Amino acid sequence: MPPAETSGESIAVIGGGISGLTTALHLQEQGYHTIIYSREMVQPPGPGIPDPAFATLFPAACIIPHSVEMPDLTGVFGQSQEVFDSLSRLPGTGIRWQTHYEFGAGPDFPDPQVRVVLRDFRRIDPNQTTPPFRYLQNEISGWSASILFAEMAAYIPYLMHRYRSCGGEIRQTALDPESMDRIRCDGIVNCTGLWARRLFMDNSVYPVRGILVLLEGTPFPPRRGKPILSYNYTPPPEAYRYDVYFFPRTDGWLLGGSREVGTYRPDGTPEFPPFPVEMTDGIPEPILGLNATLLTDLTGVDLRQFRRRSFAGYRPGRTGGVRLEAASELDRPLVHNYGHGGAGVALSWGCAERVAEILADLL
Repeated sequence: MPPAETSGESIAVIGGGISGLTTALHLQEQGYHTIIYSREMVQPPGPGIPDPAFATLFPAACIIPHSVEMPDLTGVFGQSQEVFDSLSRLPGTGIRWQTHYEFGAGPDFPDPQVRVVLRDFRRIDPNQTTPPFRYLQNEISGWSASILFAEMAAYIPYLMHRYRSCGGEIRQTALDPESMDRIRCDGIVNCTGLWARRLFMDNSVYPVRGILVLLEGTPFPPRRGKPILSYNYTPPPEAYRYDVYFFPRTDGWLLGGSREVGTYRPDGTPEFPPFPVEMTDGIPEPILGLNATLLTDLTGVDLRQFRRRSFAGYRPGRTGGVRLEAASELDRPLVHNYGHGGAGVALSWGCAERVAEILADLL
């Protein structure tokens, strides 16, 4: 894609996660000249990559908003879904449609807030005899829909290539409030996630730790001759206080199921309470045990036979939800775009479009 003709206005996008990269790309293609400033840049997952400094390194990535609050969540997610749908029709993006189930113990598992924009949404029949419900011992309820899924090992390089191809710049550097003041630009977009606490003194930001397990050497698709599917399952509260999930990827099966809300020590490092369940090699046992029960019936194989890697990622939680607004903290236009919790990928394009609308009114 050739570089866009710029409008003359330069925008500094602070933060190189999925929100920063997507926002910078969208603004660049809208005619701004953008530069991403980030201590680290997002990269696809792979052997040897340590626990991520921000959540984008190891997302699921199921494109539906979880664990997030914001005004007009449905509208913003709907905008994102439209863009991801168009990307799913292009080669090399890593975006696809698949069937997704969300269900839990008991008769009243709620519909998602974004139900009206989900494709093929339906309530599940607890008496159905097809996966993934027939083997659960307790009453269940829930829903299914066609959802979009991002293979991040393909999607991140696609975004990077597209951004650089249209003239976007990246400067890998650590910023502090003083050095940020010295950036020469017409406007700033803050996509720093957890780092907004330090750079913009937002004490409402907090870390949410998720422990993930990647099973290597697994078959793809998981069920021979059948469509790809994923799920989130919420067990009875006495069994586990979080949901567990299964997301099949071409590089392995991703299992998860923890949302530990943390605080910060005086030195700025995150701190989390002890996990209240049995652990196996640093992994909450329900992530392995509950998923093993579900997947043995679903796929006919025992997940414990596969090699596994576990890692912890930090979602950027924020009291009050996503901050997506103009601010007057600097001597030039500033737009905040952070606090996406577990929905950074799902909301990335919709939030980028809202940022562009805000900047158009400021510049």
